[in-house]
Amino acid sequence: MKHQMRRKNQEVTDPALQKEVLAGAQACRLGFWDGVEPYVVPMNFGWEWLKETPVIYLHCAEAGRKIPLLKEEKSICFEAETAHKLRKEKEICDWGMEYRSLIGWGIPRELTDPSDKSRALSLIVTKYGAPADTVFPEDALTRTAVFELVLTRFSVKRSS
Repeated sequence: MKHQMRRKNQEVTDPALQKEVLAGAQACRLGFWDGVEPYVVPMNFGWEWLKETPVIYLHCAEAGRKIPLLKEEKSICFEAETAHKLRKEKEICDWGMEYRSLIGWGIPRELTDPSDKSRALSLIVTKYGAPADTVFPEDALTRTAVFELVLTRFSVKRSS
């Protein structure tokens, strides 16, 4: 089912501005359904834009609650936001929060090839300021789970 943004005047369709959200966000949140209850977890991430599609890269230890959920290869939700600013007005009910956010959905895929994992990890660490030519030791690649999330649909919103 495709959801329409209720406030079309806040929708961001310019790809350059959409990319700024991913560039500026310090963390993302993944939303899962485990069959019993929703589960949301914050994570660091890397990204690239392929054609008109955001591709998200995630890494974590090979154990924990999210691992079986990622390996199920079922649709999950991705969210990231940036540019937060509290807007205070004379009347408390007129206060608001300015932000830019990207919300999308996709099916995670585990990367197992060492070169694919290394490339994805490089995109993650360079987002946070590491050199682009960072080399990852083989044992680190072996003990790290790396996932690719191609967003099959997404929307970007600017609240002002």
